[in-house]
Amino acid sequence: MSGRLRVAWFSPLSISSTNGDSPAGYFTELALPHLRERFEIELFHGGFEGYRDYPTHHYLKAFSLHRRNPFDIFFYHLEDHPRTNFVRCHLGLIPGVVYFHDYILSTYGPEPMLNSPFPDVVRRFGGEDLPWPDREKSYHREGPYAVREAAFSAISLFSNERNLDEWKRSRPKGIADRYLHNLPGSFYLPYPVDSQLAQRERPGRGIKTVIYCGTPRIEHRAHKVLQAIGQVPNLNFVWLIDRLERERAEAMLGEFSVNRFELVEGRSPIRWGQLLEGADATIHTLFSVYGQCAPYLPMSLMAGIPALVTNFGACEYLPDNIVFKIRPGETEACEIKEVLTALASGAAYFDSELQRSYAIETHERAQVADELAQILEGSASMLSGLQEDWEKFEVSARDALLQEANGLSGEPEAELALGDYFDQSLRPVFEELGWTAGQEGLL
Repeated sequence: MSGRLRVAWFSPLSISSTNGDSPAGYFTELALPHLRERFEIELFHGGFEGYRDYPTHHYLKAFSLHRRNPFDIFFYHLEDHPRTNFVRCHLGLIPGVVYFHDYILSTYGPEPMLNSPFPDVVRRFGGEDLPWPDREKSYHREGPYAVREAAFSAISLFSNERNLDEWKRSRPKGIADRYLHNLPGSFYLPYPVDSQLAQRERPGRGIKTVIYCGTPRIEHRAHKVLQAIGQVPNLNFVWLIDRLERERAEAMLGEFSVNRFELVEGRSPIRWGQLLEGADATIHTLFSVYGQCAPYLPMSLMAGIPALVTNFGACEYLPDNIVFKIRPGETEACEIKEVLTALASGAAYFDSELQRSYAIETHERAQVADELAQILEGSASMLSGLQEDWEKFEVSARDALLQEANGLSGEPEAELALGDYFDQSLRPVFEELGWTAGQEGLL
């Protein structure tokens, strides 16, 4: 035994084009090489492919592997995307540390969660004298917040400060409340960025090439960006899109008479890093409660390239002297145009070194990995106590289910005796779950 904490790491993995733009996959890619020096890590995802030289499993194997060799910490990455539906399911079965890449969610999640009795489960686990949830009771989600996921999160991490503040405002009663005592239950953990981007040659005065990371949808303000770009002469405009966005993007470029452009397919942090090599300015406009500009924006900051952002959401928390903040609304296109015009002429003041210093201090990947390691190590004792109590809670739930199952025989049909009913109908199911059960309960 190494003596290192064992971590079950749940995340989409950047091993296919379908997960190339996953913030969780990006974080995993950059942080794991540093974390594996201090932890024994096994990866769980929604596929069957391996990942580098890490022990990698389909997430449905987590229970059996945990029984065989228990994990100390379950670490979950949560995005507002169907690729993390498996995470949303599993974190309610074995609680752990949840890293919220998104806290405001646009979907209700996978179907098994649509009538989740989690408020009553959390209250019962917290010691309230409540029966197990009535199967006929309906539970309705209120609002877009990830309150169920937060309720089952022992420690909650957030990739931006806006989401952390939203969690503080909306936080429901959670299973970890009675374990935290004076320990913090939440942390801001920014995205890691490779500091090699900071070695990029400093841009000179004046800009020629602008790169843009956003969809053609209204929330990314493409209609405002293109309106401005079409009025600034001699700019090369590079737009990073997904393949399915090409038709709409081309139509919008024609609508706003943008002639000097390049559409680059395959939006991902890796592709963005490549585009930064030839960029003089970047645009990260987003006006929506859903989503965020990271990890693309932190990469631009690390590269020391002028960045235009919408003064909304997570970008409001950025220092005013490292980005150009655009106010959403009637003057939006005009402000973008004026900033780009000033940058193109060299009239705008921009401190590349100040921006890089901020990015290194906030996002340098070894530092972010060390911050996460300290959180996990500092929380290990609390997580151990919670996990032990949760396992007892599971046994209690299992006993209640067995008692309920024993009463399902009702009137035996076709002279099927109760013992035969149990052996033929229930025992195989319980054995598949790894339970040993008889008519009287657990044996």
